[in-house]
Amino acid sequence: MVKVKCNQFWSLMRQGKFLKDSIVLGSTAGLIGGIAMTMSNYLLYRRKKTEIRYGNIAGSLLMRPYKTKKPKNYALGLMAHLINGSIIGVLLVPLYRRTGLDFPLLKGSLSGLVTWQSLYTIGQRLGEFIKLHPI
Repeated sequence: MVKVKCNQFWSLMRQGKFLKDSIVLGSTAGLIGGIAMTMSNYLLYRRKKTEIRYGNIAGSLLMRPYKTKKPKNYALGLMAHLINGSIIGVLLVPLYRRTGLDFPLLKGSLSGLVTWQSLYTIGQRLGEFIKLHPI
């Protein structure tokens, strides 16, 4: 493994030469997106603007919704949410390579909306998502 100093790391990141592998690139981008989603959801939850957290929703796929109130089960759901974000990031890399890198905000928003709607619709039809009650 190559030792890279912090200054060199950020220099390589700005030049786009650090993440050449599509799996590493996609999983890193998906993880960053998942963390951003979680942070915004946490802020909305603390201000009482939303009734449920993403960790509870993802945890409801693995266990009964009332069990996600425990911190360790919430942490498991949060890990599932971040892993799901990383996997979706890997799946979206070929799409962005084909369509180019212009209009990143529009493409990211649309792909996130399509991904969320697809997962939500498939989950509803398969009966994977159980109606959650506010905590």
